[in-house]
Amino acid sequence: MDKFVLSADSTCDLYADEKQEKGVFVAPMKFIVDKDGIIDECIDDFKSIDEYKDFYAKLRSGAVSRTSMFTELEHFEHFERIIKEGHNTILHFSISSGLTPTYEKAKFASEDIMKKYPDAKIFVIDTLTATVPIHILIDIAIKMRSQGKNVQEVYDYLLPVRAKLQHFICVDDLFFLYRGGRVSRVAAMAGTVLNLKPMVSFNAEGKLEVIEKNKGMKKTFASIAEKIQAMPPVEDSPIIIVHNDAEDRAIELKNYVKEKLGYDTVIHFMGPVIGTHVGPGGVSLTYLSTKNRNECK
Repeated sequence: MDKFVLSADSTCDLYADEKQEKGVFVAPMKFIVDKDGIIDECIDDFKSIDEYKDFYAKLRSGAVSRTSMFTELEHFEHFERIIKEGHNTILHFSISSGLTPTYEKAKFASEDIMKKYPDAKIFVIDTLTATVPIHILIDIAIKMRSQGKNVQEVYDYLLPVRAKLQHFICVDDLFFLYRGGRVSRVAAMAGTVLNLKPMVSFNAEGKLEVIEKNKGMKKTFASIAEKIQAMPPVEDSPIIIVHNDAEDRAIELKNYVKEKLGYDTVIHFMGPVIGTHVGPGGVSLTYLSTKNRNECK
């Protein structure tokens, strides 16, 4: 019997070595960077940390990044490549349907693939999240697979787990949220003048929403610590800090969480697709909780 393999679009933000280590087939999404009228077509398939830093440096210098949806055809081709490598059973992790129709495209493509290849089985998970929280879902799937669970058992188990992924996304520049339609232009201007740092989170439907605004990152970090206490992490599950070329700020948050709560954390870069909408300087914290998402908001 074919042991199922794992697949994801590149908004999972796995590093190159993590993709290989975990054995995940990652479909790279595309984005364009426009600087002074010069447009570079790019692929979200960075091989080194320097590429992450260069991307955010371009945004800081005034470049505008735009993302495009991963199409049904691109999903079809991605799944077909995996099948042609000899893997008939696939568990695919898709970016939240609350952010983009990518999940819907993946579902349509999986149905078409299974018609073309009757022996194929493809399960597509709407993760209701994006970037490093998907790592947690992938790691659970890998562990369950090693325990002999089949793809249906893993898929069914992960569906309710999604609601327990907590996210606290601290944005440095409100204008990136404004471009994405999350706050008004007036709010963006006022927030910049007042040094307001919005905290964004995913709601139960996998949509981003601003849950609070604080005067500076110190108060934001204190608020994150309070939320972690109210919605404690699952034992032995990682707490991950992801940053947008803001390593000093990520280390500050790491030290704060350790000092105040005693938890160790892992630091990771946010990739360019989601980073386009968050902007440089942001820092986020995510983990799997014992409580459902936003339960104690």
